[in-house]
Amino acid sequence: MPHRNWRQQIKKAGRAVGLLLLPLLAGGMVAGGIWLFWGTDGRFSVWGVYSGILVLSFAYCKYHDYSNNCGLEVTASIKFWLMAFVLVLGRSAIWISILPVSFHWNLSTFWEKIFYFLFVGLSEELYFHGFSYEVVLSATNKRKALLLTPLIFAILHFVSHPNLLWLPLWYSISLAYLSLRVGSHSLYPGVVAHAVIDIITSVLLQAPSEVPDMIAVWYLIVTICFNGIFVLVLTKYLPMRKGFETGN
Repeated sequence: MPHRNWRQQIKKAGRAVGLLLLPLLAGGMVAGGIWLFWGTDGRFSVWGVYSGILVLSFAYCKYHDYSNNCGLEVTASIKFWLMAFVLVLGRSAIWISILPVSFHWNLSTFWEKIFYFLFVGLSEELYFHGFSYEVVLSATNKRKALLLTPLIFAILHFVSHPNLLWLPLWYSISLAYLSLRVGSHSLYPGVVAHAVIDIITSVLLQAPSEVPDMIAVWYLIVTICFNGIFVLVLTKYLPMRKGFETGN
């Protein structure tokens, strides 16, 4: 019956949205507790947000019937680690060649920042490309999940950095990480690539907060194209392990 099918789809979508919000609410609660007890230091609040997201995403993936616990139980083969290296190399080369970056080295905060971005890489990959992907997949099919999950990544990054121009970039970045995770059945190549790229672009080789519009647009175009080619290679030209079966 058409009406029954629509009701089932709405029910699935509502359940998926509710599940996707749970880790975010947990992160907000932890950050709120830190704010109440330790004041308004932004660093501690951010740590709190990512801690709540990481813990709840991990617990749900670990104890729910998701494939390979959201990619946490599979070690990727060497070809996917090589693809992660290509992703890091390509994104870093684009960053250095287009933007007016400068090298930064501050030993007093270096290791703190390294640990922070490793933690952020793990938290974001587990939430967006582990937990969120599996939640969306449970409500749709693999093709739709591959296309819809990066929207969650892009929208939430837009909330923290409201600039419509960057939405396609965030979408393409997420699609590249997600393709790596789905193709390898493992979360770990994406976690390492994500963390290393963040360390290079946010710690070692920083770009100014304001760059000329033409340079920013050129950077966006080149990065989106590179991410698109990376996804195309993963989905079309590598022998995959049933990672991209599309379903109906």
